[in-house]
Amino acid sequence: MVPPAGLRTVVPIPDDDDDGTPNPSDCPPLDPALERPATEVQNLHVQPMAGSARISRDAQETVAGTATSYDVVAGDLDDLRGNGSYAMAICAANDLPDPPYTDGAFVGPGEARYWLVKACNACNTGNCTLRRQRDRADPRDALDASPPCP
Repeated sequence: MVPPAGLRTVVPIPDDDDDGTPNPSDCPPLDPALERPATEVQNLHVQPMAGSARISRDAQETVAGTATSYDVVAGDLDDLRGNGSYAMAICAANDLPDPPYTDGAFVGPGEARYWLVKACNACNTGNCTLRRQRDRADPRDALDASPPCP
């Protein structure tokens, strides 16, 4: 049967796991905790607190899925300046859920600490990275090649 002029037949796009992402765009289409690959972490914010620092960032759960986790790489800023690389970086936290991370590492007067955060989930192919821009060399490349976090 042909619909009358001006009317169209609408065929719904299936979303088998009811996560709001249609099956053709969903990774995988039957797991509601995964939707798309995690991307570079945006809007990293460090809030100093008594004896610690609270590290927060934009959450990716609404786009990438609730099974997205985060690794926090940290180090001493003097080490970074001294050798120009992240060779002394440590894994401050591994596979964190979305809530902010509090780093209780002691930072004395005149010292400074840096933090890098990466997001990852099972939709990512290969290793997750600390950065997306790949058109030139960057010291963070070494952290992707040999990550401090397992």
